[in-house]
Amino acid sequence: MSPLCPSVSHVQTAAPAVSLPQVALLATGGTIAGVAASPLEQIDYAAGVLGVERMLESLPGIEGVARIVRRQCANLPSENCTPEHWALLAQGCALALQDPETCGAVLTHGTDTLEESAFYLYLTLPPEKPVVLTGAMRPATSLSADGPINIRDAVAVAASPAACGRGALLVMNGRILSARTAIKIATVDVEAFAAPESGGLGRAINGQALFFADCGGPAPLAGAYAALAGRADLPRVDVLYACAGMATDLVRHSAAHAQGLVLAGMGNGSMPSAVRDLLREAAGQGLTVVRASRTGAGPVTPLPGYAPFIPSGMLSPAKARVLLMLSLAATAHLPPAHRQAAAAAAFAQGGEVTGGNSQFYFVTALPNSVDETMQQQLRDNGYSDEQVSAYAAAGGLPYLDNTDTVFGQVYAGMDVVDQIACVPTVKNEDETDTYRPQEDSTVTIYKVTIDNYPGPSADDTADSAASDSSAQ
Repeated sequence: MSPLCPSVSHVQTAAPAVSLPQVALLATGGTIAGVAASPLEQIDYAAGVLGVERMLESLPGIEGVARIVRRQCANLPSENCTPEHWALLAQGCALALQDPETCGAVLTHGTDTLEESAFYLYLTLPPEKPVVLTGAMRPATSLSADGPINIRDAVAVAASPAACGRGALLVMNGRILSARTAIKIATVDVEAFAAPESGGLGRAINGQALFFADCGGPAPLAGAYAALAGRADLPRVDVLYACAGMATDLVRHSAAHAQGLVLAGMGNGSMPSAVRDLLREAAGQGLTVVRASRTGAGPVTPLPGYAPFIPSGMLSPAKARVLLMLSLAATAHLPPAHRQAAAAAAFAQGGEVTGGNSQFYFVTALPNSVDETMQQQLRDNGYSDEQVSAYAAAGGLPYLDNTDTVFGQVYAGMDVVDQIACVPTVKNEDETDTYRPQEDSTVTIYKVTIDNYPGPSADDTADSAASDSSAQ
């Protein structure tokens, strides 16, 4: 990819169009700029041939949607995109959005790696102004080229005030999708992208953006890694595809050369036991491992037998790789265990099923809460005898290990925690081991203050000294 061109050109519009919103159009190549030998050819073509000016020639009437500021950022098939290209794209979008008259940006991109570039921009660009990615499944020379209408729709979405605050978006075939959840689901169909679990955010209809609902709060992780937007040297993270009889030599190679690894596992992120053992050993030596799924839909959930691996939640293997690369880059100065914990927290926020809300637990470690059955399960899952003995003596919730991060201890207000713990409970209706208060609205937490521990007060120190003296 060539450096971003400093020159800027505008679509010529009539005088009344000055009142229209201004949108930056950044072109990078792909099928949407592709040329085939015949108008009848839809599959065999050269991607990334036409420039932005030629693409706009196929959009008569676009001047009625927005004032277009355009830049040619690159012209290449997206399978050749690298993290270095992501950094350039982020810089180009940020530069375009600095113009106070520009309300949003549209980025044309090849579809093969569109979901990865889109998710990177989602994570690294502030969400205040929309960045909308689009592409095409048929070359520009095709009789049924889908690129022009996709550009028109993307411009309409970028110009819509309702698109602000949602993070980077993807618009294809009239569908408005979040860059966090959109994945490519088809090889040649124009209906190439979907969000199988969360669904779309809206539709683009006849040059108008129609969102199904308001933002509903900040988009999870949108712009969380803005400090890394221009960084090209991201840590190496490999993606391995789990399969029956999977060879372990690939696992050993990745464990030796990568800083992180995403395993596209079977079903709910499962893998052969030999692979699991190798990766558990590698994780103990500092490799951050994420469990994803090769299925294409459904969450990857925490499983007791897969500690200390991080479940990807709703993120595809490709998206999980992008998030892990950025997380590892942001925490490079931390010890391996802390980097793994930070990555786990990022995935819990960005790969959730429900919507990005953080969950906090108050854990009371009651003696004898870890019974013999659970102790044996801990041994079977690789816990040392010392760890099992500690849980047996102090109690606790070992099934939260490697899925949640302990970041504090209650030093004031423990009496309130004890009152909550003593509330009568019943099992949930699904008969799982999840309990809820016997009476609704029995427990209401109005305020929790999280702060650095100031240390014991003088009175506490005096009381402790007096207690020690009397004990002697």
